[in-house]
Amino acid sequence: PIAARGLRELLDEEVDAMEAAGWNPGALSGNLGALAAIAARLLTERGPGTELDGLLLDAGDALASKLALAGDELDALRANLEELRRRLPGQGRVLGLGADTPLRLYLNVLEAVRSPLRRRFAAQLERHRERLRDLLQLDRMSSADGRSPEALTAQLGGAGAELIDLSALSQTLPSQPGPAQLDEDRRKRVEEALATIEGHLGQQGRLPSVVFLHTPEVDLQLPGEEREEHPDPLSAAVGYFDGTARRLATVFRAARVAALEADGNYRPELHDEVLADMDWEGFSADELALLPLVAVVTTGRNLRERGQGSLSRLLRSSRPVHVIVLDEVGAPDEAEDLSAFHLDLGYLVLAHREAFAVGSSLARPDRLTEGLVR
Repeated sequence: PIAARGLRELLDEEVDAMEAAGWNPGALSGNLGALAAIAARLLTERGPGTELDGLLLDAGDALASKLALAGDELDALRANLEELRRRLPGQGRVLGLGADTPLRLYLNVLEAVRSPLRRRFAAQLERHRERLRDLLQLDRMSSADGRSPEALTAQLGGAGAELIDLSALSQTLPSQPGPAQLDEDRRKRVEEALATIEGHLGQQGRLPSVVFLHTPEVDLQLPGEEREEHPDPLSAAVGYFDGTARRLATVFRAARVAALEADGNYRPELHDEVLADMDWEGFSADELALLPLVAVVTTGRNLRERGQGSLSRLLRSSRPVHVIVLDEVGAPDEAEDLSAFHLDLGYLVLAHREAFAVGSSLARPDRLTEGLVR
């Protein structure tokens, strides 16, 4: 499960659960605020994304030192802190609270949702690679060249060559092609699919999980993430998405060819044209989720003043692009002017039936996370 909670809220709930289970929180119960404050200070030093367990371990040590407890009281506090940490999410991370927190939360949700898909797809491609290699190996062994002493030496290795007279063995093998012999078109198809799969497996770590396109007034401070400034990112997003989809389409096509060929089910008259025409609209839901996500980051002011046309065109294109709007009810310099109040931007997408909109803030991190997961 993926969830986002305020740290103090989470600590309060877990201590209440400890009490309900028969624990006596003792000094911990009255010092949760101090524990959260120490954790916040440590987070400032370590940066967003710090592991929750390690942060609370060090914060607990600092709290015990600050309270200057000794003997049984110190042992009880440490036991309660250990039980508290045991109850908290083992893989939780603490993001802090700042201007970039919504985007960091977005990235964490994206990684939690999509990384299992990437691992599963990589494992699937590895299986395809081995089956295609086996298919080509059988093809070589069924050919005249595959029955030569040199080919048999390559297959059996040096140790096998020392134990067996490979020249004599090659003379005993059938001279006619075996049933595993591939015709030229099929061999080429298998070799091309194998080359594509091997190429992707060799460079998959270089593919970004997300590409941020943002307007000039948005200052993205996300080290390590691919981002590009553009005067009209909403219009540019379609081209970026189509480019990444075309690159991955060759991989998805190769995976489908591999599955069909390995099982002997590929039929050129049925599959050639369909696979040649394959584009993003023919991708499965999992394949779409494997594409590097194109995410546009803009402001509510920019969108209302000059971006509504570009947003509408993007939504009509049906491309699965995310649009992140950093918005406020009214600009600070217009706080006293009710004319600055505006309707929620979600209303702009109501006319587009394939669009999904969620509006939230860090005041409700649980609702924000639920919307991001969808």
